[in-house]
Amino acid sequence: MVEITPKQARYLAYIRAYRDGFGISPAESEIADAIGVSPPSANQMMKTLERKGLIRRQPGVPRSIQI
Repeated sequence: MVEITPKQARYLAYIRAYRDGFGISPAESEIADAIGVSPPSANQMMKTLERKGLIRRQPGVPRSIQI
């Protein structure tokens, strides 16, 4: 099983809640605003979550985050 930090869990919870509420994935800029970090920090976390196999994204496709 993959180890998840509290910060990573917070990102995943936000993505899940956004998808449940709006039916689409959030944009990275929306994640950054909601979490209170810079867009580059949110992008770095998306890369980390993807490396860990916790999310999938399609390159070049906005709002393609899948948990």
